[in-house]
Amino acid sequence: MASRKTKPTLALIVEDDPATRALEEILLEADGFAVLTARNGEEGIRLARERCPAVILLDLALPTASGFDVLKILKGASDTAPIPVVLISAYANLVEDWATRGASGCVQKPFDIDELVAEVRRALESASKQPAVAIG
Repeated sequence: MASRKTKPTLALIVEDDPATRALEEILLEADGFAVLTARNGEEGIRLARERCPAVILLDLALPTASGFDVLKILKGASDTAPIPVVLISAYANLVEDWATRGASGCVQKPFDIDELVAEVRRALESASKQPAVAIG
């Protein structure tokens, strides 16, 4: 009997640091995700709109637009608002109010490998249980 392959879940990583971006990509691919990467907020927004990933990992310290600006744009648009976003930051004080800003999760750098993947999975599971609306 032929087995049916399921399509891997698509994740978008928005991270300007090449080493961190590569590590996140390796970790998610090892966990069965298909991965897209973006080096800045503008590229991340474009890819989110074009490819509709199942989840987005978003660094807060981006070079041209802050991660919070990117999050606001993503959550304010009907096509990207339903996508769960996990914030990644080295600054815990920046992410204390992540849920009120529309994020689905948060991981502090340096991150634990298992914690990162678990937070992404939690965000996906939580998003599948509740309808998302655009935050204006």
